Amino acid sequence: MKYLKKTPSIVFLSLFLLITMSSGCKNESGENDQKDYRIPTSATIMEQYNMARPDWDKSEKTEGPVDIVVEDNVISITHDAYNSDAIVTYYFQSDKKVKKLKSGHIDIAEVMFLERNLIVNSVTNKNTLFFSVDADHTPEYLSDLKGVKTYIGYGLGARKIFKGKQSVDAFYCKCVPAGYPEGGCPTSNSLSIDCNSSNEHGSCRVFCTGQYFACCGTRGE
Repeated sequence: MKYLKKTPSIVFLSLFLLITMSSGCKNESGENDQKDYRIPTSATIMEQYNMARPDWDKSEKTEGPVDIVVEDNVISITHDAYNSDAIVTYYFQSDKKVKKLKSGHIDIAEVMFLERNLIVNSVTNKNTLFFSVDADHTPEYLSDLKGVKTYIGYGLGARKIFKGKQSVDAFYCKCVPAGYPEGGCPTSNSLSIDCNSSNEHGSCRVFCTGQYFACCGTRGE
């Protein structure tokens, strides 16, 4: 009889320990699991973009930390890619003050610079940013992107500065109104929608739309 009276307590204790251990395992597993938010089609995007392009004009997807600074109608996206000898700052310009994006930091981001389009995608949380100077045409290779925050503007520039040269303000790398000299760019009455420039400090590439002049000038020249 004594054995029968103790049995329920032993059973309940065993069940309690089993449930506690099971719950602990689930919590521990959940804490260690880190979702990967990389774009599944990124390889396809790069392959389609680079198709038929010469080697010098091909782009590549890079990963690393990103710092975003929003100042009125200009967004600066600074990217220190892993295993890179340079730091790239992308300048996105809009006719209107950018209100839906705040300055901030992304620990790990995928970055794809595609001439008139720039994709910045967080690897650790669901946050994909798409900057474009071509509002009338979305390339086929971008059609599968979902849940993207899109920003349309008139200028997109990429300024690359080799590490160790960061103190050198090597390039003015933005769009300006035509005929308006800035950063060493020549005065022009005709529109140049894109430009390239490079020297021992790095390089600059700019794409514009509307009534704006692409300026890849070196200051002081």
